Amino acid sequence: MRRDSIALLTLLLAASSVCSAAGGSQASWAKAQAELARLGAGFLVWESPRSGEWRIWTRRLDCSGLRQLSPNERGRGHFGPHISPDGRHVVYLSFPGGVTGYGGKVRKGQRIPLHIMRADGSGDRVIVPDARCYSGDRSTVWLNDRLLEYIAPDGQTWQLDIRTDRRVQLTTKGGHWLINRARTHATSGRPTFSVYDIRTRAIAPRKREGGCEPYFTHDGQWGFWMNGAGGPVRRFHLATRRTSIILDKDDKRLPRDRDYIYFPMVSRCGRLFTFACSPDQHDHFKSDYDVFVARMDPRTLEVLGRPIRYTFHGACDRYPDVFLQPLALGRHEGEAPFTVSLTLDGAWQWDYGDGRRGRTGRHTYDRAGSYAVTASRDGAVRMGQVRVTPPSPPRVLDALLRGGREIVVRFDEPIQLREPALALASGAAIQSWKADGSTLIVQLAAKLRAADTLRLDGIYDRAPLPNRMEAQAIAVRPLTWPTNR
Repeated sequence: MRRDSIALLTLLLAASSVCSAAGGSQASWAKAQAELARLGAGFLVWESPRSGEWRIWTRRLDCSGLRQLSPNERGRGHFGPHISPDGRHVVYLSFPGGVTGYGGKVRKGQRIPLHIMRADGSGDRVIVPDARCYSGDRSTVWLNDRLLEYIAPDGQTWQLDIRTDRRVQLTTKGGHWLINRARTHATSGRPTFSVYDIRTRAIAPRKREGGCEPYFTHDGQWGFWMNGAGGPVRRFHLATRRTSIILDKDDKRLPRDRDYIYFPMVSRCGRLFTFACSPDQHDHFKSDYDVFVARMDPRTLEVLGRPIRYTFHGACDRYPDVFLQPLALGRHEGEAPFTVSLTLDGAWQWDYGDGRRGRTGRHTYDRAGSYAVTASRDGAVRMGQVRVTPPSPPRVLDALLRGGREIVVRFDEPIQLREPALALASGAAIQSWKADGSTLIVQLAAKLRAADTLRLDGIYDRAPLPNRMEAQAIAVRPLTWPTNR
């Protein structure tokens, strides 16, 4: 063999070795997948045309059980899979040929039904005869194990009880909005994370962030979205409206040939983060996207460790969702001093995670921190998490003028009034006020004709040792509807 041929072969082998090290084979990821599966039983779903038609696919967190989940349906594509909080059901949209969440005209007589099936693919049925998504394949929000939101053909948002078929309209004007589980914010395909008022069913517009594919965490505390082509993925803290990066474009924790990110989703428990990556290919229908899963801190949405690859097919695997079995002892959060009362049948040995042990599930945490609680008996172990925050006063999230004579002030936690002092800078008369959970409702004697400032004092939280909020001056503005859609 000629020397230059040997050199060329050496270079090709080296390039092949680099590519393998970067993306890796399925076998090379097996150990990492097994480690992730130790967090608990779980599974993935995603949409893919790998069978020749767009269908919903699934596999377990240990990477076993790969199969098509949704049934074959001639001339239609299946998109937007979303897992119920208890992991028992998956919903998806069935689009007619030539139509997707990215475009295509829905012709007269055509429908886009919303389907539900069990997590094993059985019991597939239509629960909404005709539904829509917003730009991309976001179409539903699960509120709990039986209630979900969907978007009607006219752009209105509805709540559906999957057991009784009872429906409740959540918006008064179209716009293809999805509302977070806490019922405080809404977003369309344009990432705005606007303020939602459940009483009037209206949405107050907020500044649009650049990018696409916005969604909410199940706890209702965060939004997240794609801030640019291929990254970064950013988080949006709804209470403070502060943003930061979850996963950067070309993130160093991703393989070199799989670092172009799209389609992010956070699991219901917040402990897993899933998305898809391609080798610097953008097209959302033809590119070689593969699904990844990473551990996540549910409190901060920080990605923990290296994301793990779960699909290895040349087709476009996209819009994944992931489920992880909840902790047996649950997740608990409160301000110090914080007391938890956890129960299990029989006698268990308890480790509270703060250096103390006991024989009951009742324990008081005096200091702020995150604690892993374990209960053990005869080789069996049950786990839970407790997060204790430092004592802090209530914080105002927003204030809206509703109907001209009612000011609604929302706080980040339940409040109580002790010797309250309320006044408007304009001198307008206040008729009454009351605290309702984490909301303060102020009734005015007459309609407020212009923007004003509400001065507040005497507001406390409901902690065992109540914390007082410093006096605040809050701008009040009318609740309006966006006109620039």
